[in-house]
Amino acid sequence: MNKPESNEIYTLALTTSNTNTNKDNNPVLRIASNYADVTWNVDYDTLFRGRQKLFKYCRVRFSLYQGTATYNWNIQTGYLAANFSSDFNAPTTMLPTILSLLYAQQTPNNQTTDQCYIISTLNECGVDINLSSLVARQYLNIKWVNDDGYSLIGNIAKDWEILLQFELYN
Repeated sequence: MNKPESNEIYTLALTTSNTNTNKDNNPVLRIASNYADVTWNVDYDTLFRGRQKLFKYCRVRFSLYQGTATYNWNIQTGYLAANFSSDFNAPTTMLPTILSLLYAQQTPNNQTTDQCYIISTLNECGVDINLSSLVARQYLNIKWVNDDGYSLIGNIAKDWEILLQFELYN
């Protein structure tokens, strides 16, 4: 009897900066005036070392950080969405998978009135996505969506970083 594979976790670090030494980490599309809509070209076979075929499910979590600026709570609150295919949730929004709520918070490193976006779901349940769709090289689009569900959060003019954690399991 074959023993099922134990859970495996893979991470992918991305940034909106286009000056990274690892060119695979550079976005292929970002709007200069608003970094709320960014696309990367991700090679999932390399990321998972081809092991995604051994598992049935994938759960994604993330940690996001964006530098300080002055944000408006009323118009810069919303959610983070990605174009991951998912049979586990079916929102009628900009992208098929909602990863988390987004809201600016007081900058922890100084006493200014500036805010930053620091959100992490690494210690939470995460969101299930379709593992079967994570093959070969394909575009990964992440959007910061306004709380109206259909427009981008405005004035995201500073670079941000995101660490995506993929947990493969049976």
